Amino acid sequence: MSGPSVDVTVERTLPQPRDRVAAYAADPEFETTWYANIQVVDWVSNPPLAVGTRIRRVAHFLGRRFGYTYEVT
Repeated sequence: MSGPSVDVTVERTLPQPRDRVAAYAADPEFETTWYANIQVVDWVSNPPLAVGTRIRRVAHFLGRRFGYTYEVT
């Protein structure tokens, strides 16, 4: 059994140059400041962010805490 489909759109205009906003949003160091569910971000491989970089995250979601690792491809 499946529930109804839900579409959500969020929009916000930031008073900063696009390249500065993109650099901030793409930097794992700032994820805990703008993504409420992410509690910990650890570099598994050395910065900077590049193909092959691995980042471990710990999140709290739906009452559960879990960890996972992203690899940039």
